[in-house]
Amino acid sequence: MIDPTSKPPGIPLIHALESNLFGAIFEFHKKVMALLRAANLPNDKLAVASERIDHLLRETTEEIKSIQDLNIQPRLDAMYEDVRRMVDELVALGSIRDQMEQIYSETPPGDILWNSETPPKALVELIEAGQVQPCKAIDLGCGAGNYAIYLAGLGFDVTGVDISPTAIALAEADAKRKSVACRFLVADILAGLPEITETFDFAYDWSLLHHVFPLDRKRYAETVHRLLVPGGKYLCVCFSEQDAGFGGTGHTRRTSLGTVLYFSSEDELRDLFAPEFDIRTLKTVPVEGKREPHLMNVAFMEKKLVSPKKRRSRRRT
Repeated sequence: MIDPTSKPPGIPLIHALESNLFGAIFEFHKKVMALLRAANLPNDKLAVASERIDHLLRETTEEIKSIQDLNIQPRLDAMYEDVRRMVDELVALGSIRDQMEQIYSETPPGDILWNSETPPKALVELIEAGQVQPCKAIDLGCGAGNYAIYLAGLGFDVTGVDISPTAIALAEADAKRKSVACRFLVADILAGLPEITETFDFAYDWSLLHHVFPLDRKRYAETVHRLLVPGGKYLCVCFSEQDAGFGGTGHTRRTSLGTVLYFSSEDELRDLFAPEFDIRTLKTVPVEGKREPHLMNVAFMEKKLVSPKKRRSRRRT
């Protein structure tokens, strides 16, 4: 790696870097294409894989260029392993949209494991303590809208987002029945929510992040960051890797509804969110479930007033 205090690199070094990068990426591309052909993914999953690979490749290429490190191969090898795991996940899973739509359209709401009309303790405590007050809020992965409706009843201006059209229809019907004003939207959170250009004072996701696998989590965190005003607050609750539920241990587990979830550690969440958020609380606590209690990570944080990227840019100028 080049010493940043040394003289700017000469033309031969830049040419060597570009040559190494081009050759290594060409070989990486061949391996990935062989992997995708062997997986025989349907078009919808192939489109998802292509988008994620393109995003990952651009990110890695920029990193390599910025640090001007000629030892490129280890990074591409690590990226290939990420892609291989992602393809395995796509092969094992139906599309998330199809899975969620099937669950909400075929399962009575009372039998859906995460669907509860009782607002969760972690959310209630934040409001009762005054840490979150009525404001403009977004419920990410709102499902049947129970918690969005609860907040709207307290005076929050709430937008609920979910990938399942049936879930959103249930939410809209329930809000109408209870005479509560909420906005609900069918959208894919992992696609970055380009449909939503406004910002919010409070964002939360309850039992959503464990549906998001590691390869997508940085982009998901970037979406949450974009949706919040500076200083905006964010509550995230997801399964802990310490939980013994769903018949096993380890990060990846399958539920009785057929979904495959990723169980996280506190360190993973800290590494994911700390660059752009000030983490106020991060703890593992038992949370009551429909069938049994589960150990869950509860993270409460605030969007940094000035992002690290902007701070670095100001220092350079």
